[in-house]
Amino acid sequence: IVVMTRSASPVEIKFESYLGPRTQFADSANPAIFEINRSDFMVTTDSIIEQKAIRIYSDNCGPLTVQFRVPAGEASINDEAFNVLPTSQLGNIYYPDSYRGDPELLVIATQDNTNVSWDVPSCPGTNSFTLQRGDVVQDNDCFDPTVLHDKIAGTQVTSDKPIAVLSVSTKSRVIDQGRVRFNYLDTN
Repeated sequence: IVVMTRSASPVEIKFESYLGPRTQFADSANPAIFEINRSDFMVTTDSIIEQKAIRIYSDNCGPLTVQFRVPAGEASINDEAFNVLPTSQLGNIYYPDSYRGDPELLVIATQDNTNVSWDVPSCPGTNSFTLQRGDVVQDNDCFDPTVLHDKIAGTQVTSDKPIAVLSVSTKSRVIDQGRVRFNYLDTN
């Protein structure tokens, strides 16, 4: 994991996970690099709560950009990058989307005893969980694989405390320089 900052002077970057905390210093020319074993954080189960969230933050700098680097040949996905949002900017109502392919929905709790639920219109029944800080739960069982448009359209994820919600499409068909490629697309 590569963490970049715009700060000209070194700032402490903190990385927390179920494996324990780590810290490094970074500035605008020298990112912090945290090496992790991909399998330690890969969420592979559906509707099972797992303690696999990663918290990356700094107490004394502006925005952080995080890049998940995937070594060549280790996966069918490319690097992913995103801007880290402060917990204070997270909400408790989300409408995830996806772009063709097999959608997945991932919910991350930021506080203990977070009640979260969602209802996928194409699948009867509500999914409800009580999550602790750092818990994640994913759903990709209940999406109709025969639908070629946004398969999770109309899904509403709600919680009683701030959460992060990610939606991705696995094996999305993307045209890149005239070639068809299959990849993950983070959309939320």
